[in-house]
Amino acid sequence: MKCRAYFKDKPLSEINVEGLSKFREKSTWYPSKVDPALETFLNALQDKVFAIKERGHNFSNLSAEEREAFKNLKGYRDIVIKGADKGSAVVVWGLEDYCKEANRQLADVLVYENVSEEGNPLAKVSEIVRNKLENLKGKAVISEKNFNYLRGRPVISNCGTPTEGLSELEYHYLQPIVKSLPNVIRDTTDFLKRLQDLGDIPEGAILCTMDVVGLYPHIPHLEGLSSMRKSIEDFRIKCGMDKGGGTFCR
Repeated sequence: MKCRAYFKDKPLSEINVEGLSKFREKSTWYPSKVDPALETFLNALQDKVFAIKERGHNFSNLSAEEREAFKNLKGYRDIVIKGADKGSAVVVWGLEDYCKEANRQLADVLVYENVSEEGNPLAKVSEIVRNKLENLKGKAVISEKNFNYLRGRPVISNCGTPTEGLSELEYHYLQPIVKSLPNVIRDTTDFLKRLQDLGDIPEGAILCTMDVVGLYPHIPHLEGLSSMRKSIEDFRIKCGMDKGGGTFCR
């Protein structure tokens, strides 16, 4: 509310929007001076919120039997409970089978490579990402705020990896292109619409589905990049742009 009140009467020409984008660290700035009436209102509101006393009880949406079963499951150390990658299902798996499957996937030498602690490439990858971003910043393609948000950090984790910020940026700009591809089915509604568009299915036709095991890890990098580059060029032509550099489509 303080920020909204501060900028309420300011024309856009007086507001510095340089570097404003989705890909920047969240601002912690607040106006130091605000209308005294607003300050009084916020203080009074805060006092009222803190003065609220809890009334009644928090009711569980589980039955007594379900709560007891849930409590027992949490006590087991030989099972793993995870949310499914797709959908909202909950998967309960034996710990031994879970570890066996993880090791099976990691043993695929076509996808993963065993590295020693001394040969850990994360620091090198982080340096490469940083150098690339420095180059983009020098060409004024990205701002200082974008650079601080996107630069890689050599963290060994599912989050905060060197290319996480760049992956987010890439995902943002590739989404319109991906959605325009004729072989991409967005969701169930899109699939049902395509079935309707097919009209009458010939007698004797067989409907089937196919699944690819480990699709993303097995996409060859060079072929994947080549396919992505072609899709970008085709999309630019579709949008009436040249094949040159720059943002695909705004």
